[in-house]
Amino acid sequence: AIHDSSDRAYPPQCHPSTRKRLRERVAKWGIGDGNDGRMLWLLGLAAVGKSAVAQTIAEEFQEAGRLGASFFFSRPNHLNNPDTVIPTLVYQLATKVPQYKHIINTRLADDPWILKKNRRTQFRELVIEPFHILMTQYPHTIQQPLLIIIDGLDECVGKQAQCEFIDMISTHVRQVDKFPLRWMVCSRPEWHLESMLSDPDYHVVCKREELQLDDGEAREDVRRLLEVEFDKIRKRYRARLPDGWPPEHYFYRIVGTASGHLGFASFVLRFIGDKEHGDPDGQLKVCMKFLGGDGVLGGINPLHALDLLYRQILSDIPADDLPTTMRILGLLILYPSFTDSADELAKFLILDPGKFYHLLERLHSVLHVFLSDGAPLERL
Repeated sequence: AIHDSSDRAYPPQCHPSTRKRLRERVAKWGIGDGNDGRMLWLLGLAAVGKSAVAQTIAEEFQEAGRLGASFFFSRPNHLNNPDTVIPTLVYQLATKVPQYKHIINTRLADDPWILKKNRRTQFRELVIEPFHILMTQYPHTIQQPLLIIIDGLDECVGKQAQCEFIDMISTHVRQVDKFPLRWMVCSRPEWHLESMLSDPDYHVVCKREELQLDDGEAREDVRRLLEVEFDKIRKRYRARLPDGWPPEHYFYRIVGTASGHLGFASFVLRFIGDKEHGDPDGQLKVCMKFLGGDGVLGGINPLHALDLLYRQILSDIPADDLPTTMRILGLLILYPSFTDSADELAKFLILDPGKFYHLLERLHSVLHVFLSDGAPLERL
């Protein structure tokens, strides 16, 4: 779906005070001169705010007249068909560049079956070749690079299709200098994408930005977000909530538990500020019980939406691999201070190293997996 599509009526967005340095770096890259790579991979674990960053960048570039096109994948909303991507991008580019629109109209009139051809052919005949014509025949048509954003690539149907998009874009970027398009691709660090984009052939043309968890900037972002949003809730219910709400120890309990995870903080705020319940103090107390491990089994879960996301990730694991995968996750949950290397963890669980790392390939969305000897395994 396009960034302002009705299918995304309430898209996630960055709070003005969060991810500021990252957004500034991405914006600077987006308007650059081409010497720092014309492809950017924004990666991050599940629910850390990649789509919010992509949405915010899309809106800012749209306002500045620099957004060429956008496509936001979403498996829960069934917006994950790879065959719809290129036609959607082409339509948007045609609305921005009249000369490009003329070229596309001519091509579609000459060959109406282009949209039935494979994705590589569409990419070449509807994106690359028309812009080559623009560059040679109308060199002053595009005065500044246009940004194309593809968000949630990991939610596209089929790993082969995901890798195909990366290969098409990066191959084009490697082969052509001074092309007026810049590509921003956002995804979880799934193993097949990570291994592909870590290859030297891709790495040299692709700038990499990662949404970090539990670093100083992320923790400060969470604190600011909670301060601002709790203040809004307090003002909305000023007749019922005292000036000191929420209690300081509750506030810092949430900050500490979030550990720099903006998605976690956002889900908590959504639960507490739910207008249908209209009882933020009661919701806050339920949340505190839940975070303290005192929630009632089968009762209200403030993080239900986050649980659904993780359940979706686990549902992709083959049934034969699931029991052993759960052993790995279970150990990390029961012993969060486990600091041995990934290799030591495999030995502890009496698992063959090859099998162990094969299982971890499906957990890159929820675990920081380092393949170097002696490196730790970090959980989300």
